Amino acid sequence: MCSVKISGGYEFSQFRLISDWLVNPLWSGEVALLYGNKGVGKSSLIYKFRKSKSSMFFVFNAIKIDNNIHLMSTEEYEKEHLTYAQDHFWLEVFSSIKNKTTESIIVIDNADLLAHDVDHFIQAFKQLAPAVEGGVKLLLVGSPRLKNCKGINKRLPIHLHLSPLSEAECSDFLTVMQAEGQAGEGVILRQSFVRHINNATRGNLSVMKRIAVIAKQLALAEQSSHLSTRQEKLVMAAAGLPFKSGPGALLLATYVALALSIGWGGFDVMKLPFPAPHWLDVTKPVVKNVEPIKINAMASNMQDAMQQLFAIWGYEVSAEEAWCEQADRAGLVCESGDETLENLARYSLPWVARLNVENHALYAVIMRISDNELDLIINKQTWTVSRKWFDAHSEGHYTLMWPSAPDGKNRVTNKSTAESIIWLDAMLSRALGVPANESGDWTAMLTEKVKLFQRHENLQQDGTPGKDTLIRLRQTLGEAPRLINEMNTLPIQKSVPDIDVKKKDVKKENAK
Repeated sequence: MCSVKISGGYEFSQFRLISDWLVNPLWSGEVALLYGNKGVGKSSLIYKFRKSKSSMFFVFNAIKIDNNIHLMSTEEYEKEHLTYAQDHFWLEVFSSIKNKTTESIIVIDNADLLAHDVDHFIQAFKQLAPAVEGGVKLLLVGSPRLKNCKGINKRLPIHLHLSPLSEAECSDFLTVMQAEGQAGEGVILRQSFVRHINNATRGNLSVMKRIAVIAKQLALAEQSSHLSTRQEKLVMAAAGLPFKSGPGALLLATYVALALSIGWGGFDVMKLPFPAPHWLDVTKPVVKNVEPIKINAMASNMQDAMQQLFAIWGYEVSAEEAWCEQADRAGLVCESGDETLENLARYSLPWVARLNVENHALYAVIMRISDNELDLIINKQTWTVSRKWFDAHSEGHYTLMWPSAPDGKNRVTNKSTAESIIWLDAMLSRALGVPANESGDWTAMLTEKVKLFQRHENLQQDGTPGKDTLIRLRQTLGEAPRLINEMNTLPIQKSVPDIDVKKKDVKKENAK
């Protein structure tokens, strides 16, 4: 039996069942549909399986160019992926496989784009398929909307549904993703939180991976092995998903359990309608009031905060080595200067802020920002402060780290090295779920990939990945931490120009 794996070493049981069915000679239909929610692994399944059965599978990706539908070949050996207009697709494809003596399976990924013409598309396939000597089948891959297109049911005798993960698979997947990420132990997730993640993501594997990475980063930053309810809320907010505690029935059940556990001894808490016997009187322990630590009593120097920032990026360094100059050893650029809070939030990265609290410097790592409050980490403790308090004590000075391209620059262009272009294409292909081109040449398709990713991230769609694009690309793939940004009232601002690292325009903290 064929074993299909995704995201490293994790294997989903349904993937194996579907992959075995795809090569089953008893598949009686000529056309089939594989559908499922966005991100559940449909594309990953067919690309992984195509790799192990390259002589059988021919995978094409439906794309839109100038309001016209084209089908792009995804063969890995092609330097330039061939693209066919929809109207001429079958004539071109069948002319290349008609003399094959073994069976072929043509896969159309992102087939939702064919929705308006899918009936004609399938009819043309059936008319030409008998000319292929070894036999040919068609597999359309798309969302659940595709199976409801007009006329498609009479053309498709077989439907395959790729379901979201079960709760147990979700738990295993999150564990594996944490192990594959940054160095350090993974955080232990409550089963109820795993259940909430599974329901909220609807099986989207990339979002699950992002949650696993964010949870691990937060645990590393606060050096904890478990997440509190507040931390769980932060993790879901950073992933752009809601977090609901659902207090209704659960709260009622909690009250009932509390009443049963307190029993007669809790009559001072829960007043009984009749007096309790004196022999049931329970002596209550004396509770000492502990004076809470105030933030103005905290002490933190720059090295403590930088050590915390390195930890958020997944690197354990001693306080003595926690300086900006050490960042390049991790492939990072360390940058410092003075900037407004709103502009810093646009970087979407945690940063170190210098505060003046009662005439002494206090350094804090900013992890979350909203219109009304911020979350700060000071000496491995998290504080929630109001925007008003922060604005009154902030000096506007920041220090942050961001990842550069492999050649150390903050942008990749058609003049970059082949190594940087191959790296960029591979990263974009992983983020978009499309095949990569390893030629090292800057192609028109690479420009389209950059623009598509920039559009997904609400960045300027110029087709040239600069600093902001590279940061978002790393974050999407779980290779960089993300600031939890809940701001709704950011003023409009022009794009901040990229800083050329080679010109040393970036200010750096001086070493001790």
